[in-house]
Amino acid sequence: MIKRMINDKEQTIVDFFAEYQLAKAKIYKLLTSSSVLVNGVVATAKMMVYPQDKIAITFDEIAEDAVSFWDFDIDIVYEDDDILLVNKPAGILIHSDGLVGETLTNAVHFYLQKKKNFLPAYCIHRLDLETTGLVLFAKNPLALAHLSFQMENRQITKKYVAVVEGIFNPLHGIIDLNIGRNRHINNCYRVASSGKNAVTTYQTIQSNKQKSLVAAEIITGRTHQIRVHFSHLHHPIIGDKIYGKTKGKLMLFSQALKFIHPQTKQAVSFELDIPREFMLNTNE
Repeated sequence: MIKRMINDKEQTIVDFFAEYQLAKAKIYKLLTSSSVLVNGVVATAKMMVYPQDKIAITFDEIAEDAVSFWDFDIDIVYEDDDILLVNKPAGILIHSDGLVGETLTNAVHFYLQKKKNFLPAYCIHRLDLETTGLVLFAKNPLALAHLSFQMENRQITKKYVAVVEGIFNPLHGIIDLNIGRNRHINNCYRVASSGKNAVTTYQTIQSNKQKSLVAAEIITGRTHQIRVHFSHLHHPIIGDKIYGKTKGKLMLFSQALKFIHPQTKQAVSFELDIPREFMLNTNE
C-alpha cells in the first residue's frame, strides 16, 4: 500500500520523516530501498523537499511480518488514513498471548484487508481482557512512530470511568503510589515503594450507599494501574476478580483519549458516552 502526502515546508526528506519521530534506521531503509518518491522521483537522503511537493511512500520494507486475521465485527468510533479508534468489548485480548488468535488486533486486520489495506495495524496502548472502551490503532509506520513517541512521553490523555465499592473520601484527588509486581501471585500487581511511579487522578461522578461512579485519568501507564490504586484505597472496582471480591462484569471503561494527530499535528479528542449499566441509582 502506498501512502501519498503533501509536504508543507522546505526541508530535507530526512527531516520530513524525523518530524514523525521515525527511527533513523527505518528512514535509512526506506530511502535505500527506493521506497520514497518525491514528485515521482526516487528520493535520496540529501534531497530537499518543498511546500506542495507530492511524497509517496511504500512501507513494505519497514512493516512487520505477515499479520493474522479474525472475522469479527468491530465497533469503529473513528477512522482516517492514519488512525483507527475502536470500542473494545469485554473478553477480548488486544494482542495474542501466543495461544489465542481471536484478538482485537486480528479483527482490525481483517477489517482493513477487506478495504484492500494490507499493512499491519499497530495498537498504541493496551486494555485488560475485561476492560471495555476506546482503543487507538495506527494504520502505518509513520503514525505509529508519532503516536508511540507521545505515549512514551505521557502526551496522550487517557480517561476512564469505573464503578467502585463504597465512597471515596475525599470525593476527588490524586493517587501517587508506586506499583510493582506481586511476587506471590502471577500477573498481579500491588502498591510498593520499590515499584515504578504511578499517578492516577479521580473524580466522583455519582454515589449511593454501596457504590460510586468515578472518573479516572492515568498520568502514568502501569499495568492494572487504576485497579491496583483503587483496591489499595479499599474501593476495588466492581467485578474485579483479581483485586476485589465481587462477581460479574468488570466495571472499567476507557471513555476518552486526547492526542496530537500524526498527520495534521493538531490536538484531537474522542469521547464515548458512559455506558448505561455504569449509571447508579442514587436512591439506593
